[in-house]
Amino acid sequence: MGEPFISLCMIVKNEEKNLPRCLESVRGMVDETVVLDTGSEDNTISICEQFGARVYQMAWPGDFASARNESLKKARGNWILYLDADETIDPNGRPDCIRRTVSSAATVGAWLAPIRSYKWDSSSFDITHNIRLFQNLPGLLFENEVHERIEPALARMGVKIAAASFIIDHFGYELAPAVMKEKLERNLLLSQKHLQRLPDDPYCLYYVGATLFELQRSSEALIYFQRALESQNIPLYLEAMTCNLMAYVELREDKLDEALLHARRSIELAPRQNTAYLVSGIALLRKSEFGKAFELLKKSHEFQHLPVGRRLTDLSQEHTIVDDIELHRLLGICLSEMGRTREAIDQFGQFFALGGMDSEAARRAGLCHVNAGDFTTGLEYLKKAENLGTAQSDLALPLAFASLKTGDVNGAAQYFRNARPRNRDELSIALSVLEAMAAEGAFRPYLTTCIRGREEAFGRAFPERFLKLMSETRAILPQDTMSSGVPNR
Repeated sequence: MGEPFISLCMIVKNEEKNLPRCLESVRGMVDETVVLDTGSEDNTISICEQFGARVYQMAWPGDFASARNESLKKARGNWILYLDADETIDPNGRPDCIRRTVSSAATVGAWLAPIRSYKWDSSSFDITHNIRLFQNLPGLLFENEVHERIEPALARMGVKIAAASFIIDHFGYELAPAVMKEKLERNLLLSQKHLQRLPDDPYCLYYVGATLFELQRSSEALIYFQRALESQNIPLYLEAMTCNLMAYVELREDKLDEALLHARRSIELAPRQNTAYLVSGIALLRKSEFGKAFELLKKSHEFQHLPVGRRLTDLSQEHTIVDDIELHRLLGICLSEMGRTREAIDQFGQFFALGGMDSEAARRAGLCHVNAGDFTTGLEYLKKAENLGTAQSDLALPLAFASLKTGDVNGAAQYFRNARPRNRDELSIALSVLEAMAAEGAFRPYLTTCIRGREEAFGRAFPERFLKLMSETRAILPQDTMSSGVPNR
């Protein structure tokens, strides 16, 4: 086929903010840039021309495939790279990555690139895999009004596909919620237009369901996902992806058993993936099955820390669901429930170090530090939990104990008086704290007010322990504290 001549093809409209970043990222990688403008009213065209692009104009045709195909007609290259203005190329350490890719395998006619789609107000991203680099073959056309695809045409031609080494970064979802909602509603209308022609297209049914899900219209989303699953020609990977989003819908609705069922089916269809394991881990945590949840969440955390090119998956789209910060919190909860205190401390520490803010995580971190004997740090986390919204009455017992161990006798007494044990377990903890206090000489003057009002509850739940405590402190407590006695039952 001769030396590769690479054409970058783009369709744009009012993209003056994004274009410089995009075009700079491919400088020196392509031989020509072809831009089809569909009605810009800003500086889009002049920016493209400053980067040496050939710019053509046409009215918006109402679907993305038609616009893409028009840009292909203008390309002179024997290879096509296509990008959107809100995307950039990450060469993954190889500045000549595009030319190296097309020259690396003579029998490959299309290259599948991983795409990192960054989320609004977050450092997390979802991963998709799309063909973005392919031979410019006669008759090769995009299909679908939205979520346009070149894959069906390549499949009909029998073109061999391989994985590319470069990465595409997509910033189109880094939009304010109101702007994102408008974009999703536009995509929904275009997808529904496509379904009028092809009502059983599993790809379009999947994307309609996914769009409805993003618009918080979960019940409608499930209808389209079910229709996709009932399609006669749905490929296994798309069936697995559909099951994943159905599991995600059920997880959001707190229908944990249903979420686990869909996730299990997805794993049966596509074992090499991340999303279904992540959903399962979150569902199991909510079911208090912490050991099983930990193993799955750990697996997902390891997957998300792999370089993008090494995240091997049988799916074309992996959903992050929760970011790295939240995963540390979830892992910390599992470990604290499993009694693996030191490991839980490490996970909670990373959660807060990365900017996480959560009262429950702070409470658990405080308890873990107290249990590990680090009372000063434990006290700091418990006070953080209070500042983040946890009621002091829910923290009073560990605060009292940590305060006592750090020498703040007055504070320990005040916290203990604010404690409101609600069940036998909390009463046991309260009695343990009281026993520890009774062993401290400096605390003894406070015992009267700490014990008064709780003698009956302590005595009923733990008569022997309470009687022993009272006998040990009888000599130093006023007699009115003893007057109620210990119930003999």
